[in-house]
Amino acid sequence: MKKLKRTKSLLAILLTLCICATLPIATVFAEDENNSVDVMALPGGGSITVETTVRDNYTDSNVTDDINLTIGEDYIIDFTKEDNLSLALRSMADLEKTKYYKFANSDNNSLIEIENISEALLKIVGNKAENKAVMTLVDEESAGSSYSLQFMRTQYTGSMLTYTGTFHDEQTGNDVIKEIRDDYYTRHHFNCKLNLNTPDIESGIIKNIRIDNATLSFKTGETPTFTAKVSDGYGDFYTLFCQDWSVGPWADSEQIIHATETTDEYVFKTFEEGKKYNYSVFIDLTSEATKKNCKFDENTKLILNGKEVTYSSMEVAADYAYFYDIAEMTPTSEMIPQPGQDIPQSRQDTPQVDKSDGKDVKNKDRKSVPIVKNQKISSAVKTGDYANPLLWVIILLLAVTSAGTTVFYKRKN
Repeated sequence: MKKLKRTKSLLAILLTLCICATLPIATVFAEDENNSVDVMALPGGGSITVETTVRDNYTDSNVTDDINLTIGEDYIIDFTKEDNLSLALRSMADLEKTKYYKFANSDNNSLIEIENISEALLKIVGNKAENKAVMTLVDEESAGSSYSLQFMRTQYTGSMLTYTGTFHDEQTGNDVIKEIRDDYYTRHHFNCKLNLNTPDIESGIIKNIRIDNATLSFKTGETPTFTAKVSDGYGDFYTLFCQDWSVGPWADSEQIIHATETTDEYVFKTFEEGKKYNYSVFIDLTSEATKKNCKFDENTKLILNGKEVTYSSMEVAADYAYFYDIAEMTPTSEMIPQPGQDIPQSRQDTPQVDKSDGKDVKNKDRKSVPIVKNQKISSAVKTGDYANPLLWVIILLLAVTSAGTTVFYKRKN
């Protein structure tokens, strides 16, 4: 009888160990130790109790490297790399499927996974064959933004079960198996920037300001006009606050005309011959760009009419950038020809002269020729139509014939 009981006890223990080995591992997120009790019924009556003490073990990883995404380009998450940023991004990806993320709150400082693709900010596509994932920017309107991330993402990495012993509970009559299960997690602390870059904006810094359609050449007597505008696609980031034309360098000029005001006592009315004029622009950051954490810095460049410009000086802060003397211009004059002037002219731009009053009679849509200074008027008298050469020959022959006839009669007499 004792042998039978002993055999049954041994079989019960073996059965319990087999069951424990096949138990699914639960995911527990509590920091404290957890005790769980499982009661298993045995064939033929009786039961075995399994007491499991669960311990959570955490490894903390601090992510400080910026995440730089550029619109239209792929960001590769390499599953072979072991740096903190790569490990943290791997926790957000799945090699066998596509995941979508958006900001978790209005502060735009944390990311959460979502199912609704239309709300997505980022998309991460897994590629198991190449052991990598590709992250791209889905919301193109967010391009040019820079956000400071401050959130934690917990990743389960595995568990270990440790058997600590078996005892018989006299009160319940059950055998009790005791064990410890250690669950392991990595906590990725994101303390970095998410930079959604464009070709002209990196890490929230506006590298290039683009201004088009600026008129930089005028004629004498014309009124200054301001036609420049922010290039298409950049109006959400900055505005053209003002444009100036100044007589000479802006800082030393006492005559300046502004695009935003025309009543200033220093304003000049028209461009004058012989003077040099300088063009300056003033750029302000928009409130929308401020929300995206964009700003200017001392390395910001100005692209005017498609070309990078130089300037005499620059005044810059996070929310504005002023460029002085980026273009210089001396106005040209229209020419009014005077009677008797010998003025070289091209065939296309030759004005017809009305001899009655000396004024130009311009062809329609024809540009006038600039005045040529210090020209001398010829003192030679012009007679109009020149005589026919044949008439001169006839007159000469008559004169010779007359002279010959006179000599002939004198000798005869």
